[in-house]
Amino acid sequence: MSSRLQLGSAFRRWGTGLRKSEDHAKGAGGSALLPEAGELRRLLDDAILASGVPGAALSVVVDGTAVNATAGVRSVDEYFPLLESARFECLGLTRLAVAGVVHKLADAGTLGLDDPIERWLPELAGREAGEGISVAHLLSHTSGYLGENPANLDKLFHYPWDEFVAFFGSTPQAYEPGTTFGVVESEYAMIGEAVRRAAGDDALNLAGEMLLKGLSPATGDDDPGAAGGNVPGHTFMPFEGGFAVVDPAPPCGFWAPSLLAPAMTTELMARLAELLLVRPGSLGCRPALAKRLVPLPAQMRGVRCAETPGSFGLGCGEFAPGVFGLSSEGMGQCNAVRAVPDRGVSLAVALHCHAPRLRDKIAADALALVADVEPVPTADRIELDRPAEEFEGVYRAAHWQTLRVTLDGDRLHVANGYNPWLPVDQAAVGATLDILDPRTCAFAEGSEDWSLGFFSHPNTGTPCLMVGLSAFARME
Repeated sequence: MSSRLQLGSAFRRWGTGLRKSEDHAKGAGGSALLPEAGELRRLLDDAILASGVPGAALSVVVDGTAVNATAGVRSVDEYFPLLESARFECLGLTRLAVAGVVHKLADAGTLGLDDPIERWLPELAGREAGEGISVAHLLSHTSGYLGENPANLDKLFHYPWDEFVAFFGSTPQAYEPGTTFGVVESEYAMIGEAVRRAAGDDALNLAGEMLLKGLSPATGDDDPGAAGGNVPGHTFMPFEGGFAVVDPAPPCGFWAPSLLAPAMTTELMARLAELLLVRPGSLGCRPALAKRLVPLPAQMRGVRCAETPGSFGLGCGEFAPGVFGLSSEGMGQCNAVRAVPDRGVSLAVALHCHAPRLRDKIAADALALVADVEPVPTADRIELDRPAEEFEGVYRAAHWQTLRVTLDGDRLHVANGYNPWLPVDQAAVGATLDILDPRTCAFAEGSEDWSLGFFSHPNTGTPCLMVGLSAFARME
């Protein structure tokens, strides 16, 4: 597969009108308040006014009833209003659908969550990177191997399975499986291949048949030039002081199970979250999440940084106590879903520009309005498990991707190291931390875009870093 158009008809037809579900059940903690569309619209209007982004969409589902709102324009080139029928890139939310398929197949006995990967992918047997990895480890991003660098455009647009197998045979296992969270995009590519072999069909086709067939009628493809339809992404032009349309090529089919679901309306995103994370007794991931959450290291975030979950389960994270979901960005867009199972609430927010912090604020404001959920406060400092000076060194995560930590008096400097696929000006950016005492640090001015945590390797005690959703181990 080389593009979204080859992913299968069952999944491709979704994204426009929806039928309301009639078999929903109320959350165990009682119903939340159903918002007025005007209330949601005001949230979006305020966000656009404060930020200048082209537009935003928000859908909230409470006990099966959806309320939708949009604001802004479909494109800065056309200035059509952004409609509720607008479809946004699904991006990393694809993983939620694929995780739901795996849970369904596990319940049916087709494959097991604890199956070792070599049962379904025997060509990966005997490799250091694959030792001890199960299907559940792939779902929870705790497989522990050092994955590919997503900035390598050769792999992004052309990556056949046999080339990945060769890579997997040469990359090391940095952490014991199940101990350390760190997103590696090829984990879900491996899940997709295992599902294809176990069930005899593409994971996204199965998602269409198993999960979303009852949520959306078969409508066929819309005119891509219509005021609804797929919206383009936008990028901020700093010298011009505004946004411009971007039309990036989609990744190749290897990445489909993690990045390539067809575009969706925010209501469909919210109903996917409702199906898998809210409905009691559904064959989603909520029951498994309660048993298999893996905590992430505590992080401090700059004021412009996206939220990160506090723990992660078999397909989605827990962002606050009782609040589950996923966030993603790319291709000039960003989106997020959140669910509060005990209140019967799910929601989705999408922006057709890269503004993850604004996306998270809209989601948090909507949760506070509907379910009285308070946002997790941003930590302005972090406690270390060893003296700050012991974190000096060079760290690595994805193949060739490194960070360098240096000590300069009472400050720690964290900078991107060698990366052959990034321009020099990008590779030079970093963060500075003030050392408040030997085991306490805080961000210095100018580090607003970073999310950073420190921890020790679970097996060796080696210093490690958590930057966003990527775990870096120090190179000894």
